[in-house]
Amino acid sequence: MRFLFLTLLAVLMGCKEKPLTPVGQEYLLTSGEVPMEITLGFNPDGRFYGKAVNEYWGQYHIYDNVISFSGITSTMKSDILPRMKAERKYFDSLTNGHTFEMKEEGLKIFFDEAGVLEFKLKTESEPTPLWH
Repeated sequence: MRFLFLTLLAVLMGCKEKPLTPVGQEYLLTSGEVPMEITLGFNPDGRFYGKAVNEYWGQYHIYDNVISFSGITSTMKSDILPRMKAERKYFDSLTNGHTFEMKEEGLKIFFDEAGVLEFKLKTESEPTPLWH
């Protein structure tokens, strides 16, 4: 009887819904009027990476539904001014990010009072940068 109880308990614990996490995934920005493709990926070791005008990287921390980004560093490739301003605004939004929401199809990072960065999960058919 004890074995049956322990087996049932193990099965029920295994059925518990695991929270979705961005770790190990790569996303494409879909929100905003950004004149370029922007990617964001999460390594399991607490580092993130991506590409906008420049390649960028830094550290992230997740606790429950709160996410923070720090140490954002990027290459210094110059480009046309509107794209450079859009990249800067994107970096500022990441730095100001507070909470996030995961769905099967994507990720939302909320910042300020009404701002949100929306990403879709990058598919296999979309090219993966070589620098991550």
